[in-house]
Amino acid sequence: MSELLIYTQGDRQHGMGHVVRCLTLAEALETFGVRSAFITSYDTPGSVRIRQADYAMFDNIAEAGAPPFASILVDLEGGPTREFLEQVRPLFRQVIVVGGVGYGLSNGSVEPGLVDLQIYQTVLPVVPNGVSSLQGADWLIVNPKYAACQPDYERGHVVVTMGGGDPHELTGRAIGKLGNIGRPVKAVVGPASEGVLFDFIPPANAGLLPPLEWLGPAFQGASLTVCALGMTAYESLAAGVPVMLTNWTPDHERTAQELKQLGCGWNLGMWQDFEKVDLAEGARAALADVDDLRKMGMRGRKLVDGQGAGRVAGRIRELLNGA
Repeated sequence: MSELLIYTQGDRQHGMGHVVRCLTLAEALETFGVRSAFITSYDTPGSVRIRQADYAMFDNIAEAGAPPFASILVDLEGGPTREFLEQVRPLFRQVIVVGGVGYGLSNGSVEPGLVDLQIYQTVLPVVPNGVSSLQGADWLIVNPKYAACQPDYERGHVVVTMGGGDPHELTGRAIGKLGNIGRPVKAVVGPASEGVLFDFIPPANAGLLPPLEWLGPAFQGASLTVCALGMTAYESLAAGVPVMLTNWTPDHERTAQELKQLGCGWNLGMWQDFEKVDLAEGARAALADVDDLRKMGMRGRKLVDGQGAGRVAGRIRELLNGA
């Protein structure tokens, strides 16, 4: 059996999307005969999730030891630095890098000779850099179980989730804006978001869901998701639930605008301008057009079909086997 070392982080700074998609990929890799182990910082929300999934886990590369791991996959916020890649290149036969949802891999650090395969998690076009790459919606790593979710566009609730870390503390502000939309609101607070709702009293139509290992229970029966651009947005689309997107960076906003053009959701602009957004009016208008919501949900599912993890896993298996 081939073995792959996965280096990722999940905490307030990095969010939880990196860890979640790596766990999804690790599960898909198992079906191709590839066993995974993880490197992540101990005592972080990400390490808790990895431990719950029962994968071997190490604090650093030295602790893991390169053998028996001939290959490493790196999935970090902003991508790895050139210095990091130069350090790991001599230790591994194959180096794989996963890029972000709204931006390329960091500052040109990924280049021929340092990386064997790059996997972009974005629907935006990517400028070729000479490294073999997987890019586009077909390669988005989301849990295939989202495809089984059943939205309720006519009566369903609105999901509010600002990612695993909610670094700008928008969850409570979004819930407060949705107090009079005529639909229930269900909010998810990520495992790295401790304290973002401290002393917050939600409106009567809103409630907080208990901690979730994945967002399927939140999307089941939902009609609309208000979230930050990230893997959560793609998970919502895979579940057939259109998205209203706020954005952490200008590149994230470019992605949100692309999803708007594709007819899957709405772009709310940058997080700094969130207070200026009439979220209630936008949500009411969206929910009033059930047929349009249904069409948007179908477009989202067509774009993110939930099979990306299997496609990526198959390509990685080919790389590890020298194909």
